[in-house]
Amino acid sequence: MEGQVTFRFNEAVLGKEYDGGTYTVTRQAIRNYVEAIGETNPLYTGQGPEPRGPCPDVIAPPPLLITFIDDWEPPDLDLKFDGTLYLAGYWIEPLEPVRVGDELRATIRVVDVYPKTGRSGPMVFLVKEAVFTDQMGRQVARVGSSSVWRK
Repeated sequence: MEGQVTFRFNEAVLGKEYDGGTYTVTRQAIRNYVEAIGETNPLYTGQGPEPRGPCPDVIAPPPLLITFIDDWEPPDLDLKFDGTLYLAGYWIEPLEPVRVGDELRATIRVVDVYPKTGRSGPMVFLVKEAVFTDQMGRQVARVGSSSVWRK
């Protein structure tokens, strides 16, 4: 049937939670990130006039958390689809300021794996979500991402 995408994967990954690792937020990591993207907000750089906001100290820009899990993929996905992997997108829901010295633990869940046929042909998407908790057990952010394999 034309337009149908043929693929297989380990369906046991759907909804399964994985340990995404523990990360220490350092001033250097924040500095490297803001310099790389050209961020100038004093909340993140600590430079300029006194930062105004929910935290008097330098805080991490929410997208920094993406770098902790950027290349994570479920080890047991076992996807059977011949294609090239691309990033399809991210979303971030910051819940609390992330500060220098925070120890963050990521728990990652596979939300969906689904096929689609686009103008460029057949594709398979992997949608995952990470929840970051700090050393006190508070959720500080939720980060979602989509990856796509395209023929």
